[in-house]
Amino acid sequence: MNQSSAFLHIAVIGGDMRQNYLANYFSRMGHSVTCFLTPGLPALLPDIKIAASLTEALAENTVIIGPVPFSRDQKTINGCTLDSITLSELYSLLTPTHTLIGGNLPPSALAACLEKDIPYYDFMKSESLAYYNAAVTAEGMLCEILKNTPFILQNKSVLILGYGKCGTILAHKLDALGCQVSICELSAERRELASSFGLQSFSPFHLQKFLPQFSVIINTVPSLVLSKDTFANLSPDVFLFDLASPPGGIDFEAAKQQNIPVFHCLGLPGKIAPLSAGEAIAKNILERISVYD
Repeated sequence: MNQSSAFLHIAVIGGDMRQNYLANYFSRMGHSVTCFLTPGLPALLPDIKIAASLTEALAENTVIIGPVPFSRDQKTINGCTLDSITLSELYSLLTPTHTLIGGNLPPSALAACLEKDIPYYDFMKSESLAYYNAAVTAEGMLCEILKNTPFILQNKSVLILGYGKCGTILAHKLDALGCQVSICELSAERRELASSFGLQSFSPFHLQKFLPQFSVIINTVPSLVLSKDTFANLSPDVFLFDLASPPGGIDFEAAKQQNIPVFHCLGLPGKIAPLSAGEAIAKNILERISVYD
């Protein structure tokens, strides 16, 4: 990544509270940090500079760190609520002296970096960070369930759609709380893994048959799984939660029209544990560019 010095000039742009704690961590490690349109509470450390413009932020720094996800609409940088910063504006200011870093970098960012010979790093491609992020997301999901349901989780029948990183960790946390956890997963290998841990598992082809038994259903699959056609088989007391990026895996409009409680739980690490999540990202970035605490 062409960063050999232990002293970095870092611009942190946009995002949620994870970016705030990330910036503070880099500052405590002795790096020069400039923020542009990042959340201001809790207060940034005194040594952190505040840029008046994107041009200023990029002119004075070489490591440019965007949020996760980098963009929600594929047009603007996520989290720049005070002003709309377009991706094209950012790309126009990048030079080969920069290194672009972010979470879930859009294809346009990769194309721009390749065209201009700009080093880049998508920290959400890191397997270790992805597992950590999944663990934080799972804890956040527990919080969302407890906050939005009128019952305790013990002995409740819970269905998790998908048994990937997040689904796996979430299933074991719910199981430890005394829930009766079931997994709906397309992969036969993953269904067998879930079964090896004592969890009921079945294929999506059998989803309709099992749906009535669940009080809580959590989707982790980034494609439509619970459509309007499946709602007739739901328990009348069910609560639906979706962790997948937009448009998610649940037909939200149809659920609301039928008065089914449904919650789209996005960005949980930034909402539930921004300090832990932000510092984990910062440490991952430092490891990637061969700078260690």
